[in-house]
Amino acid sequence: MLLLLVAALWLAQLPGVFPNAVAQQVMVREVAKLTASDAGALNIFGFTPVLSEDADLLVVGADNANAAYVFVRAPGGGNAWSERQKLAPAGLASAAGFGWNGDISMDTIVVSTRPGGGDAATTGEVYIYERDVDPPSLWNLEKTLTSPLGDSAPDQYGSDVQLKSNTLVVSAPLAQQVGVVHIYDRHEGGPNQWGLI
Repeated sequence: MLLLLVAALWLAQLPGVFPNAVAQQVMVREVAKLTASDAGALNIFGFTPVLSEDADLLVVGADNANAAYVFVRAPGGGNAWSERQKLAPAGLASAAGFGWNGDISMDTIVVSTRPGGGDAATTGEVYIYERDVDPPSLWNLEKTLTSPLGDSAPDQYGSDVQLKSNTLVVSAPLAQQVGVVHIYDRHEGGPNQWGLI
């Protein structure tokens, strides 16, 4: 970034070479600094921050702590953020790496475990959370997805997740030695069943 800025300033001073060149200085300032309420050393908080489309909801993974933290922006679009909830499924192996990846769409949050972590040697899991309609509007675990190839499949299931409305995409880049992308629909197989399509 600094090199590009210096180059822009230099080019702007060359008469006749780039007559329309305009040097612009971009000022960036920190508006908030977020940490987990139970921050611990080497939790790797901040490994995968995911921001909602309206920029009012943020999910931050801490996969060494098997946790993902939900932060909400103060009403009115200000710069004040507060931790609303810690997502941490019960019963995970210490090395499962929950919080490895995630995504947000409307009232749904998805979080994956680290492929290769926990008891599943080279696969992961994907956890789907839905926000309550009633206050205090917390997120509840609705569904856990595992690799269609089985818990011991060497597929790296959950390496990446993408959620848009009712469609969820989960990558498994080592599946069947060539890689597979699994596509789920929220209502495939019944309401909120998140079945493969």
